[in-house]
Amino acid sequence: MIDVRVQQACIARGITRVCHFTQARNLPAILTDPRGIRSAADLAADAPDVLNRNDPLRLDGKPAHICCSIEYPNTWNFRQFRDRERFFQDWVVLVVDPSVLWHTSTYFSSCNAAAATAQHVQGVAGFETLFAPAVRGSRGRTFERTPEMPACCPTNDQAEGLVEGNIARSLIRAIAVATDTQAEQERARLRLVPGVPELTWIVAPSFFTGDWSRLIRKGLRPPERVFTGSL
Repeated sequence: MIDVRVQQACIARGITRVCHFTQARNLPAILTDPRGIRSAADLAADAPDVLNRNDPLRLDGKPAHICCSIEYPNTWNFRQFRDRERFFQDWVVLVVDPSVLWHTSTYFSSCNAAAATAQHVQGVAGFETLFAPAVRGSRGRTFERTPEMPACCPTNDQAEGLVEGNIARSLIRAIAVATDTQAEQERARLRLVPGVPELTWIVAPSFFTGDWSRLIRKGLRPPERVFTGSL
């Protein structure tokens, strides 16, 4: 079901996308399945062979939900996942339609959802906590909104929306990568996989370095562009 108040709040804030990190090796499974991105609990139930757990502990207590961030990715979680991974170092960001936030089953957390202080709240009340003037984060740190911050960006860089079940392939709008070379390589690999739809590729280095945080707090958008062709 759709929560109309959350839908209206998202539109009013100009939210254009939701971001979800995944290893590039997961792309064929995600993009050849109409169910798209599936929760850890969903995959464990009927497809354990394709389940790669970025976060095996799931301290948020919601393995049936998919962790997403709003407008920009949670680069800090990504760094932890990348540093723990010994073999697979190629990562991408799936750029998803923001309508997944409007589901009545979506939870919102104003900080990292796995933090000890995190509260998971549904509905517009939970959604608006993401944009409070000041938000406590991990290790007692407080994040404050600057007057210049875009309305679409949560106060805490690690704020999350927890989307239940799956995110349909039809709602995946683009794939973001760090470099042109990575875009070329990943696109070429996927063209060898039957059933993978054509998608937009975005080159967005700041997604992977975290530079976007410093810039948006000054009211600036970090550079990103659509990858259009061969190197």
